Amino acid sequence: MGLKIYQSPVPEGFITSSNDDLYIPATFTFKGSVGGILHRRFWVRNDNVDIHYSNILLSLKDSASIGSIVTSSLNRTGFAIKLSAGDDIPSEATWRGLGAGGQITLPDLGTSKTYNITSYLPFWIRVEVPVNQATTTIKTVTFVLTATANWIG
Repeated sequence: MGLKIYQSPVPEGFITSSNDDLYIPATFTFKGSVGGILHRRFWVRNDNVDIHYSNILLSLKDSASIGSIVTSSLNRTGFAIKLSAGDDIPSEATWRGLGAGGQITLPDLGTSKTYNITSYLPFWIRVEVPVNQATTTIKTVTFVLTATANWIG
C-alpha cells in the first residue's frame, strides 16, 4: 500500500479506510452542551520497501454541502479542526496561531537509495467544539494524505 495513518506508533495501530484510498476515518465524540477541545496524536508511516516518499502533505477534507468545519472557525457555528506536525503537543499560543483546516508538510520517508519503513512521522489534531451545540453527527471530514511515490534505485 505505502503511506498509512496510525493511531499508535506500531503496525497494529493502522487506521483502515473502507476503500484503501487514503481518505482515512477517525472518530471523536463530545457532549454538545459543554463543548470542549480534544487533542489527539497520529502518525504517518511507509510500509512499502520498494518506494520512498517525498512531498508528503496532510490536510483535511469536508465534503459537506453546508459550510465546512475545516476551513473556518466561523462555519457550522464554531466547530474547528486544526493540524500540527511534530512529536510534542503544540502550546495554546501555537494552536491559536493555526487556522482551521490547514495543511501540514511532513519529512520525506526514505531516499532514492533506501526505503524507510521504521519511522513514524507524528502529527496532532485539535478538534474544537463550542458550548451549547445540538446533538449532531458529522461524518464528512476526512484526512487526505498525498505524496510523491518514488521507486528505490
